[in-house]
Parts: sequence; C-alpha cells; structure tokens
Amino acid sequence: MKKIIVILSLIFVPAAMADSFYSSMGMGLPMVYPSAKSMGMGGAGIAVLDPMILNGMNPAAIATQGYTMFSLDFQFESTEIKNDDNKVTARDGNAVGFRMAFPVKRNINVAVGLKPHLGSKYELATTGQVGTQSEYTRTLDGHGGLNAATIGVQYVLSSKLALAALTNFYFGSYYEEYNTDFASSFYKDGADELISHTRGIGFELGALYRFNEQLFVGAIFKSSSTLNTETKVSLGQFYSSEPKDQDMVYPLGLGVGGSFRVQKVTLAMDLYTQLWSNYKLDGNTTDELNDYIRLGGGLEYVDTGDMYASYFRRIIYRIGATYTQLPFQSDTGGAINEQYLSFGLGFPFQANNGRIDIALEVGYRGNLDDAAYRENIARVSCSISGSELWFQRPKR
Repeated sequence: MKKIIVILSLIFVPAAMADSFYSSMGMGLPMVYPSAKSMGMGGAGIAVLDPMILNGMNPAAIATQGYTMFSLDFQFESTEIKNDDNKVTARDGNAVGFRMAFPVKRNINVAVGLKPHLGSKYELATTGQVGTQSEYTRTLDGHGGLNAATIGVQYVLSSKLALAALTNFYFGSYYEEYNTDFASSFYKDGADELISHTRGIGFELGALYRFNEQLFVGAIFKSSSTLNTETKVSLGQFYSSEPKDQDMVYPLGLGVGGSFRVQKVTLAMDLYTQLWSNYKLDGNTTDELNDYIRLGGGLEYVDTGDMYASYFRRIIYRIGATYTQLPFQSDTGGAINEQYLSFGLGFPFQANNGRIDIALEVGYRGNLDDAAYRENIARVSCSISGSELWFQRPKR
C-alpha cells in the first residue's frame, strides 16, 4: 500500500478540466474540491467529519484516529459549449488532488497535499481577410491554472473543538498561443506565444466545533496573497521580450458550514465566498469582476457501518445541489452563474479501512439570454482514500 501511495503522488497532475469559454476570463475558473464524497452532496464539506475522508475544504475536519490517511482524487468532465449559431463538445480528465495526514502526537496531526485553485483551458477562433487578397484564420489556444502545495497542522483541543492552519505554496503557469493561418501562400503564417509563471505564499485557517454526536459546525479563512507573475512574449521567430514582472492580489476567501446526522442520514450545507472584487494587478483594481459565491448542500444515507454486515448494506448513497455565482460578468453586466445537481456512491474496501467515492454532477454555466455562451456540463469525480497504522511507538 505504501509503495502505491508514493507512485500515485508522483504522477499527480493538477487542475484537470474540459474547455470552457469562461475560463479565458480573469485568472480562470475557481476550482473548489473538498472530496468526491462532498461533491456528491452538493459540494458541502466544511463541517463534514468522516474518518475515511481527508477534507480538502476544511483542514480542521479530519479524524486520523491515530492512523496515517491518504486520498487521491480524479475528475472527468464533458462540456457542451453553445452560442447562438454553433455548439461543440470538449472532454478532459486527470488527477486533481492528493492529500495525506499523519499523527505526530495524540492530539496533533500533520497534513500535506496538492490541490488546484484555478483552471483555464479554452480555444477561440476568428476569421478575417487582408484586403481582397487572402482570407485568414486566427486561433487562440490557452491553458494553465493556479495550484498549491500545502502543509499544515491540525490541533484537537478537546472532544468538541479542533483547529488547523495550513501554508499554501502557490504555483502555476498560463500559456496562450496565437496562430494566424493564411489561405494564400503569398503570406507567411504566424505563431505568437505568451507564457506567464506565477508563484506566492498564503495561509488557511479552519475550525470545527462538535455540539454533540449529531451536530457539527465549521468555518474556514483563506488569506489574500500577493502573487508574483513573470510574463514573456514571443512574436514568431523574430522577437522575444524580456520577462516582465507583475504583482497580483489573489483574494481572500471565507466559508461556513454545518452538518447534522439523524440516525442513518447526514445532512450538510456550505456557504463559501471569495472576494474577487478586491482583485488587483500592480495595485490597480477592476470593475469587471464580481465576488465568487458558492452555496451547496445535500444528504448522505448509509444503512450500517458494521464491517461484518453484508456489502450492499455498507454502500453509501448521496444526493445534493450547488448554486455558484462566478466572478465574471455577463454581456448585460450581471453575474455568470453555475447550477448543478449531484449524485454519489461510496464503496468501502479493506475491512472499511479504505473507500472509493464516486460523484456525478450535471448542470450548466452561463445563459444565452445575457451571455455569449451556455455550457452544459457533466462531471464525474472519484476519490480513493485509505488509512494504515504507519507510525507506532514500540512497547517498553
């Protein structure tokens, strides 16, 4: 098992997503991914405590119980992009996160991981003509995103309260390639390229309070961070600029959530916002970005957690819904929204010490009534998680 975990962490490739017109705006689409368990419950995860899940939203909501825990996450996304005249379907899939936590003392756990924060992947094209001599096609192919390597500590103060702090080491790259293809051989085709590399440091705080065995509440705070971006422009084979440094403010985020267990059913809900209206580039603000707001909730049903019960009684069932206001504005100045319905299943293995969680989300992004594109989305998320007793002091 340990060798498998190391290999999986080495092949991790962050930020997988299908093409989206809206990911060409700003720094890309925000990517909020607590776990496949939470995605099946409408993305709710801030106050969800599960001994088989490493919570990617709230670092205080983990329960190692003395074991070393790991989680590897995958996503596959299919997006149908429509405007008034055409539609096209894009598909993509890859690993989207890796997390691990291990105890160092009875009430102290260390958590590490890799996770995406922003994703950008798009291809745009336009046609034109040089006088009356030659038609041309101009294409823009862009991809990239912002990711973070994280390390932090969870401290369980009591049976009711847990706190956590993480440091995020942000890194990412954005690539834009402009190609001009002429129909006539009289003109030379062109290829220009823009590459930006981004890096910075931020931190996260999390808290989880247990009122009793049924009711939990949680809260998270993600600091704003100044990211340094180095951009280089190449114009064909004739010109390559010196790298240009810019500073951008990656805005802070705030979230609250709650979960309530009634016999075999767990209910959960989250509210999370990131203040993109405070985004700055070299000290300059913009009126073209709104705050990101995400509201999600759902429920989970499991008949029994008894490892000796029949397997079908141990399968977990989930359902949820999500509403999101993206930070981008529509053609009429309103917000671009996302809406999803989600469904999920959990399959335990290794005597309930491991689990495969699968979630299906179906929904849409944007609306042709006030925006250039509507995107119909089907997304499958999968988490493979497990726990083992790696560190144990010898008996004396």
